[in-house]
Amino acid sequence: MDDAFRVRQIVRNLLVNAAKYGEAPYMVAVTSNDDHVCLRVNDHDDGVRDSEAEAIFRRYYRAHDPAGQPGSVGVGLSLSRQLAELMNGTVTYLGDGDSTVFELLLPELRPSWWDESRSHSW
Repeated sequence: MDDAFRVRQIVRNLLVNAAKYGEAPYMVAVTSNDDHVCLRVNDHDDGVRDSEAEAIFRRYYRAHDPAGQPGSVGVGLSLSRQLAELMNGTVTYLGDGDSTVFELLLPELRPSWWDESRSHSW
């Protein structure tokens, strides 16, 4: 499994989670620096209780069962965190009571052919 596939799976899981459990408006933001890329998926809802902030990353754990939505299996966030960790990154939950933010932080990914000593600024 290559890193691009892993990143797509994580992003998909975070977007599906926001659409399933959150409320509009939804926001996705990507920032980077020399060392890391940060992707944040934000939706507006009450989030989860502080006591569940880590539990939601356990396999088969479900914090919500929204009315009218088919029940989830509870593996998306767990899988997302595991995939991020395989790439030396993290997935974290940041909630403030008014919105839910999931943050994916990954080391700057460079192609295998990238040679920093040969890079140039134009």
